[in-house]
Amino acid sequence: MGLDRGGHKGYLVVMGENEVQWLRREQISTPVVKNEDWLSMYLSGKSAREIASEIGVHPNAVHNRLRKLVRQDQDLAVTHSANRAQLAEHCVIPGRTFWLRRLEEVHVYLLEKGSLPHPHLEDPDHARMGRWLDEQRRRWQRGGLCGYRVNMLDRIGEWRRTYRQVKESALFRTRLSQLEDFVSRHRRFPSYRPGREQGERELGIWLHGRRIAANKGTLVPQDKQQLDATAPGWRKTSESKSSGHLVTMAV
Repeated sequence: MGLDRGGHKGYLVVMGENEVQWLRREQISTPVVKNEDWLSMYLSGKSAREIASEIGVHPNAVHNRLRKLVRQDQDLAVTHSANRAQLAEHCVIPGRTFWLRRLEEVHVYLLEKGSLPHPHLEDPDHARMGRWLDEQRRRWQRGGLCGYRVNMLDRIGEWRRTYRQVKESALFRTRLSQLEDFVSRHRRFPSYRPGREQGERELGIWLHGRRIAANKGTLVPQDKQQLDATAPGWRKTSESKSSGHLVTMAV
């Protein structure tokens, strides 16, 4: 039997092999499952989405029922979390063979290209690998990736950072090297003011952006440490020292 969401408002078309029948939406019910069945699955460590998939209902229906039960007894959530962690630790999760196949594809890509795939690649297969890797990262951030899979992913490189973070990190290293070279040659910091040579101004704008981030408290601590070590005094927009010391003019 299939469902067609077209037709009159408030109705669904239910099509069997030899019949077409209009039913009001409220007449089409989800499978009847006792709360006790859902609760047993939940306590075993299964997520609401996994329960919904196994029973054949919408995940929201499971979420709503479980939320009411957990609200009445907080110990249910504690038991669920403990068993969920145990499942994750032993990787008792469906699709292990499929997962390893995906990991191997990513590894081959890394060996051939020298970098991990990301979702923005033009090749559809490569972009798919990137989306898969993004999903692993999100699961890891939520604490839903088992130790075995985390260890396997760790073997292929820095997968925990997003494509954007990797690009920003590479740009930071490049700019930091350019800043060190500029200060060494000119004995001052680059300026971001109009009228300066293009390369200096671009570097000055970048450095000024780091100052703004530092003042707002949003600069990555590791980046600040590297700037402090490479270019002491970089946070000040104008600083003069006695003869024989670095004169830092960043305006």
